[in-house]
Amino acid sequence: MLDSKFVTTVTLLLTHSTLSIAEFAIEQQVTKKQAWYEIEQLNKRLAALSLPRVTIKEGHISVPATLKTDWTTIQAQELLLDGEERIHMVILYTYLRQEWVSNAHYQQLLNMSKNSVVLALKRVKSSLSVFDLTLKYSRKEGYVISGPEHDIRRCIDASLNSLRKSPHAGQLLDLIFARWQLPDDKQALREFVMSLAAKYDVRFVNERFEHVIQLLLFIKHGEQQHELVYSPQQLQYIQSVTMQQMAEEVATYLGLTNDRSGNVIFVTAQLLSSLQGKQGLVQEKAFLVLTEAIINEVQRYTLNSFEASQTLIDSLYEHLVPCYFRLLFGTPLHNPYVKTIQDEYTDLYELVKKGLRPLEEAVKQPLTADEIAYFTIHFGGQLQLPTETKSIRALAVCPNGVSSSLIMVYQLRLLFPNITFQPVHSVSEVADLAAGTFDLIFSTVHFVTTQPLYVIKPILNPVEKEMLKKQLRHDFNWQPAQAAVNVSDVMSVVQRYASVKDEQALFKALSDLMNLKRQDQGGINLHELVTTDFIQQTEQQLTWQEAIKQAAQPLLVNDYISDGYIEAMITMVEDVGPYIVIAPHVAIPHARPESGSKKLGMSLLQLKHPVDFDLRHEGDDDYQVQLVFVLSAVDSESHLTALKQLSNILEDEETIAELVVAPTIEAIYSIIKTKGSVDND
Repeated sequence: MLDSKFVTTVTLLLTHSTLSIAEFAIEQQVTKKQAWYEIEQLNKRLAALSLPRVTIKEGHISVPATLKTDWTTIQAQELLLDGEERIHMVILYTYLRQEWVSNAHYQQLLNMSKNSVVLALKRVKSSLSVFDLTLKYSRKEGYVISGPEHDIRRCIDASLNSLRKSPHAGQLLDLIFARWQLPDDKQALREFVMSLAAKYDVRFVNERFEHVIQLLLFIKHGEQQHELVYSPQQLQYIQSVTMQQMAEEVATYLGLTNDRSGNVIFVTAQLLSSLQGKQGLVQEKAFLVLTEAIINEVQRYTLNSFEASQTLIDSLYEHLVPCYFRLLFGTPLHNPYVKTIQDEYTDLYELVKKGLRPLEEAVKQPLTADEIAYFTIHFGGQLQLPTETKSIRALAVCPNGVSSSLIMVYQLRLLFPNITFQPVHSVSEVADLAAGTFDLIFSTVHFVTTQPLYVIKPILNPVEKEMLKKQLRHDFNWQPAQAAVNVSDVMSVVQRYASVKDEQALFKALSDLMNLKRQDQGGINLHELVTTDFIQQTEQQLTWQEAIKQAAQPLLVNDYISDGYIEAMITMVEDVGPYIVIAPHVAIPHARPESGSKKLGMSLLQLKHPVDFDLRHEGDDDYQVQLVFVLSAVDSESHLTALKQLSNILEDEETIAELVVAPTIEAIYSIIKTKGSVDND
């Protein structure tokens, strides 16, 4: 019986052929001693399946070449499902019911006893209740999923997404179709839709496209209980896009053309949610305005002026359009990296979340963490990195969408600053490139190529980063710009001369350090930057230019900035306008690091008399500023923690009022320290 943990462990060893026992321990979240035991138990399982054993030589795990071939064969055997897999198997199996369904059907499907099935069905009912659905039983119909059609389809969508996380997802879905003797026509549907994509000149995000193909097959063979009802706003947008013509052809192919069913609109929404690229299938002007509004808001909160602005607009547009339709039609998105993104990019995630308010207002609903995380990696991938001389050329192939591609390339550039990366969004594009134009390939999917290929995830953990660097040193004779230091080697030296209480924590800390990762993008708190020495009060009546100069004085005197930085801030306001007023009565002037920023710092000037920043004469009282924070940022990231804390303060009008009337510098600092240390979610 193949359970998920066993399958995942074997897959890990087959993927990383040079894994050390220390790296295996970190990946499995066990101690080194426990790792040896894990390998011993793994070998017992392999032997029971007549598979070759793995061995350990000089601290590294050696995997027999024959295991990969034999493993592919053995995976076709019976699988042992975990609790979550059982829930989604029952939901999907019941939805596809072709006849009366009883407890006996579930016993056969799950290989469980009658009483065990009864317990499993309680968990199924609990999962269905999240979607306002019920699992009903009658002698006439057996088990049936009951509820509004939209909710049923949202549930099926979510179950397919959840089951995709299983290492044997494909086999489980094939099993459901086989039990109902339904044809496996995924490939035929895929080819038909791709032929239409060529006809209508559209491209899809590969990962999302594959999910939609699977979902449409379930809709084709499932029982539609009720008509799909859409809101006037949903109908208005569907009627304005040419994608509906393509959707009608897909719906006809699937036999879903009942005019009253609403299936053509459903198919249209699914295709729109999978689009990649700026393809003229939607009303571009409104989305371009929304794209620029989001960029402006994110820049306002992060105080970053993103490079290659047109590139950013185009790529964000490509991500925004399908996202908009997912939100508009309630199509759930599963982001497998959401927790990793929230942990790795904590501050940027919170600031981007605030910057996405124009989108939330447009769709009249809050964004999910899954969607916010994708926007976070989109903007994270645009952050500037130090430049170095490039000596190696690499392709970065990620068919899973623009955002995943951006963050993948961003991570690779951090790991390998002396390698030039060219993003590629589909495997077919690689064939169009001359082999002599690149030296190696990083990809999220495997494909046949004559060049060295490294298959990676879009977001790598510290162990995976270290293993990738080790692979390049071994296979490609790559050397980093600085002297190469291997984390495993450092661990060995430390263990030789010291007692290590927590090997996992030490390995992760060393990996973070050697990958030049700043914890929480710098981790410097607001109150550590805006100390009493950097706070001023004035009763003078100043112009906005004088206010900026006065507010910047502590930074200038303490050699955090040059005179040129102050002039650059004033010039930027003159060129762009009062965008620095990010909250009522609060301005945060800043300039690019290269304009004269020497150290990360922030100062504050409290003004008794408001300063007029209403350069466009809009008559808005918010531009009467009494708090001027000056930021000296040395890069795109190190100020994000402090900025997130400041943005939380500035969302509370009462706190702003307290800062405006605080009588002393010490009182101002106390408010900043107290309120800035609390994260407002």
